[in-house]
Amino acid sequence: MSRNNIIDIQRTPLTPVTVVTLAEAKAQCIVTYTDDDTLITGYIEKAIKAIENHCNISIQPYTCILTADLFVEWELPYGPVVGITSVQTRDSNTGSGPQQYESATGNWKTDGTQFLTFIPPCAGGFNNSAPFTGYFQWGPFASPYGAAPGLNRFRITYTTGWGTSTPDDLKQAILLQAAWLYDNRGEEVANRYNWLPGVCEAALVFADKYKRQSWI
Repeated sequence: MSRNNIIDIQRTPLTPVTVVTLAEAKAQCIVTYTDDDTLITGYIEKAIKAIENHCNISIQPYTCILTADLFVEWELPYGPVVGITSVQTRDSNTGSGPQQYESATGNWKTDGTQFLTFIPPCAGGFNNSAPFTGYFQWGPFASPYGAAPGLNRFRITYTTGWGTSTPDDLKQAILLQAAWLYDNRGEEVANRYNWLPGVCEAALVFADKYKRQSWI
């Protein structure tokens, strides 16, 4: 028995970078005049956000703060992960009010290169001090939730986003989505398979292989 429970995840945009240029988007839209430059620039931003939301990834840079109960190896949401700023666990404060956190000193690890998984210290270990009762025993505790479940509550702060290193396929998806938004202003349906506002079919061809699991 194991459990991974996301308590909260906060994404804060950092300073955006140029993923695709206005000139590239105008070429995709077959626009040579300057009257719609501001409009197309806005559609580039909307297209990036639409691709990010569809694929559950970060194209622009973000700071993410994940608060979760982690008992097994778990992918950090909204990658690719650029770097981990801090890892914290609950401290022993039992008073009223917001829970306090302190730096984690245990042997946590990560695996992967872009879409990192976080490996808590107790992941994959048997509890040798407790009788085996037919399920995995995690770490030094007597149950998967531990004698002190708060010890498995982590708050992880990390940065994400491809930025200027965004893969060419995703850039093409952004350009196609921006062009669709420009050509179909006022339309609500982006493709016949999705009856809500979303990503157009042409962009999906390039974006879908980057789609990760949903975190909400």
